[in-house]
Amino acid sequence: MFYLGEKTRLGNTAPEGGRKAHNLHLLRSRGYPVPAGFVIPDGGPTDDLPGAVRRIGGFPVAVRSSGRLEDLEGASFAGQYETFLHISSVEDLNVSIQACLDSANSARVREYLRSRGLPPAPTGRGAPFSVLVQKMVDARFAGVAFSMDPMDGREENFLLEVCSGPGERLVSGYTSPSRYAVAFETMESISYDPGDEDVRLSPDQIRQVRDFLLRIQSEFHCPQDVEWAIDREGLFWILQARPITRIQI
Repeated sequence: MFYLGEKTRLGNTAPEGGRKAHNLHLLRSRGYPVPAGFVIPDGGPTDDLPGAVRRIGGFPVAVRSSGRLEDLEGASFAGQYETFLHISSVEDLNVSIQACLDSANSARVREYLRSRGLPPAPTGRGAPFSVLVQKMVDARFAGVAFSMDPMDGREENFLLEVCSGPGERLVSGYTSPSRYAVAFETMESISYDPGDEDVRLSPDQIRQVRDFLLRIQSEFHCPQDVEWAIDREGLFWILQARPITRIQI
């Protein structure tokens, strides 16, 4: 078991904890606002879960996948594995961890692998699949942001999608997000689509998203797709960072 941001093997080039955890580990270790969390690598033992949860701030927590094949430039695996939010007991945490692991061998994931020419995921503890447990963010707003506009490939603009509450509502398709296209240099609004909820971020909040996008793109040396949240106290959190996988031009 490893903790995000601490000196562990998660800093290796071939991330033992999976790519999602690896990227978040690097960002947290460099001072980015990533929620505290721990990683159970490759389905390993879950000893002392109560102690691990206390160490990251207590319940509630989120349970998320972190596979070695996730967040590649050509295959993000977005929405393929199971995610569990607002877990508030050790019993529910154990069940959620196992369900997350089991989702690596679902029919949905097998079809996703087949469609991208990737080998089927092996089963058992040796599978290249880990589980990430993080302190739950009580999100007022959440969404994704792209450091280039994936709709037209323009590098001078960034695209921001946002919903009320946790970002899982957006990722799962439960709601159509409000969508902003904004010029990096001038912060001029290029377009706005209110979606289902007409979420209006302040200029300072949009500027904060822009600044983190530029910094994270510089960290990973390629255009980034960043999942983020703003909590009830107005604090900004980075929940995921990965390469943009598809540009429509």
